Amino acid sequence: MEGYNPFKERAEFAKGHKILNAWDLRRPESAKEKPPELKASIVVAENIEAFVYSEAAVNNLIAAVERGYVMAELKEDGGLDILLMEIQQLPNELGHVAEPANFHRNIDNPVWGTIEADQFTYLQTTDFGVEGYFGGDAWASITGEPAQLIRVYIDAEKLKKMRGVYLDPESLNVTEEEFGHSFVVIGGIPRATIIRAEAVEIPVRPRENFIPKEGIDWVGSSQESTEQDLENRKKRLIEFLRDKTI
Repeated sequence: MEGYNPFKERAEFAKGHKILNAWDLRRPESAKEKPPELKASIVVAENIEAFVYSEAAVNNLIAAVERGYVMAELKEDGGLDILLMEIQQLPNELGHVAEPANFHRNIDNPVWGTIEADQFTYLQTTDFGVEGYFGGDAWASITGEPAQLIRVYIDAEKLKKMRGVYLDPESLNVTEEEFGHSFVVIGGIPRATIIRAEAVEIPVRPRENFIPKEGIDWVGSSQESTEQDLENRKKRLIEFLRDKTI
């Protein structure tokens, strides 16, 4: 039986969010506002033990290496250096989520998001099933009042010319159900790549309807891992990485 997949549930729920307003934000790029290109080598330090607890995490890392999303080097002490690679094959559009106040404050800025060259701005596929989008969902359930968020749509082809687009490293082994749906850039999102935006209302729903009950089967972890499971995953990952080193 397929395990519980919170990404699929969130994406399905997002389809029903009421659109309150929409803006066409396309405009020609000007030399004055064109931000510098920002592409970098991003290395994430991890440990092999952070992956072997979950079959899905092991599968994600192997798939990421095979697809060219990352390169990985296994250290003698069990450490992992994961080099994020620029992703070339992306959907035509990517999504970004903003609070309404931030959206209206930044609407004419040449760069949106975190402009520092050493910090991430987060992107996602436009089914909006990534966990960060659902801060408003949790807020609505706590306050008992509908929440509002802005969904921003970005031209991925234009973005690739100005920014390196990388896999969100947390999607490998933290929010593992978001693998292939969650991305990052450094230096923010150039305004010229933004196509449109829409304000959506996130309705109130009981917390028990979207917080899984204890003991539910999660993707990749349909039963508690035994020591043998952990050893088997570790062996499989080590054997794979020894053939796929930086």
